[in-house]
Parts: sequence; structure tokens; C-alpha cells
Amino acid sequence: MKSKVFVILTSDGRRVDELRKLASTIVFFDNAKVIFVNQSNEHELVEHIFNENKLSYDSIYVGEVIPLSIARNIALNHIRKECNPQPTDKILFSDDDCHYSKEFASYVNQLCIEQVTICPVVSDILFERFTPKGVKKIVKSTEIRLQDIMFYACSISIILPYKYANGLEFNEKLGLGNIINQGEETDYLERIILKFNPRVFYKHDCFVFHPRKNDYNPHVFFSLSYFLSNKLINSNLKGMYFKYSILFYFKYLFAFGVLIFNSRKRAIFFSCLKGIFLGVKDIYSVYLK
Repeated sequence: MKSKVFVILTSDGRRVDELRKLASTIVFFDNAKVIFVNQSNEHELVEHIFNENKLSYDSIYVGEVIPLSIARNIALNHIRKECNPQPTDKILFSDDDCHYSKEFASYVNQLCIEQVTICPVVSDILFERFTPKGVKKIVKSTEIRLQDIMFYACSISIILPYKYANGLEFNEKLGLGNIINQGEETDYLERIILKFNPRVFYKHDCFVFHPRKNDYNPHVFFSLSYFLSNKLINSNLKGMYFKYSILFYFKYLFAFGVLIFNSRKRAIFFSCLKGIFLGVKDIYSVYLK
């Protein structure tokens, strides 16, 4: 029996053109099923896009904007209860403004090894990888080291066998839509590694496309600083965060501290300091528990 590809997707319905582009690439997957958590009041319009592309989908209507981690947990629970998933089925965590390359879909279709796979996310205009500057570019497919996972993984780049997702949910107090709006996918991967100890493999030549964003709100840096400082003390896998933290804090505290007279860099600098202070202070914080 051919394994299924469950594409978990949520949207408020405003990115109609982007959803059309995404749907046109989901058709590349064999035996795909979209699990759509619908936050839109225009739910018929959004679902029409799936019908246009003859996609199999289940739509779960929530009718309000909710945090991303909550939406993904709704989808995971729906798969578990309603879709008869098998351990070798695959889970993709999609965004409503990303889309897939044919090479990525072909790789997912033939993948049968029980491993966690991370693929590059690239700009759909300039074809730039989202890997932070100063981080070595991986030029061949390889098993990835624990301390390098944070440099290369984001939720839309992960191919996850269902056996690892079964019964495991995202921390609903992390991620987009929450006070701490970063770190939910890394926290999720950490718990998968602690529970199953799977191989984590980097497939260098299969791409997920996503618009590149540069002008992040300083709150993003506060959230990531909070998340990292808390995990460095409180995590059972500190090695997963240490190397990334060195680069992050050097860039946004030391380097930006030198350029503190620039208003934007000053805002990021103090947001990071605040994140460190509260992340250490709130070791038993409700946000990371």
C-alpha cells in the first residue's frame, strides 16, 4: 500500500494567489491529502482552490485567527482520529505562502527510510537559501549533526514520518500568534529526538520556496533570545542550541552593541537583552512548559 503524504496547512484566506501556487505544486505528490485548518470567513473560496487542482482534502473550519501551533495540533489530531494513518505515511507542515519544487515532491514520493529529513528553504525570486550568514553551506546530502539542526531546520523544510508525529503535539505557547513567537518547530524536533533518537538527514538539492523577509520586528529577536537562553539552561539537549546561540548572541549583542546609535539595531540589541534576562528568569515559565 502506497504511503500517504499529509500536507498540514492553515490560512486566514488572504493569500489567495499564494494558495493557488501552493496547490498547483501539491499535485506533484503521490497520494497527497491536505489537512486544512480554515481560519477564513471565505472558506468556500479557499476550498475552491483545492477543487480546481483536484486535491484530496479535509477542511476543519475554526472561523478565527489562532496561533500556528494550535492550528497544527488540530490538524495532527484530525489525522490521528479520522485518517487511519500508517507509520510510514509522511507529514509536511506547509505555509500558505510557500510552494514545492518537483525535486522535493519526487524525493518525498520515493522516501521510505524512517528518518527525519530537512530540506533547504530558498527565496522564490533570488534563489537564496535561508541559512544564516556565516554558516557553512551544505553541498551534498548528509546526516546532520545535532548542533547544526537549528541552522537548517524550519517547519516547512521538515519531512516527518508519521510514526514520530503520532501523539506528539506542538507546544501551543510557542510560535506565530503567541508572546514567544519563535522556536516551536525546534522544540518539537527536540522532543522527537529525545523520544525516538531518529537519524536527521539533510537533503541539499530538494527545495521548498518561500518569500524572503529581512525587516523583522524587534519582538522576533526578543522571542528567539528568550527561547535560546531558556533552552540553554533548561533543555535536556543543550547541545542542540549551543552553537546557534553563540552565533546569534555574537551578531545581535556584540556586533549590534557597537552600532547602538542606529535606531533599529539599538531596538534589536535591547530586545535581545530583555529576552536573555526573562528567558533565564523564567526557567519554569509557562511559555516553554
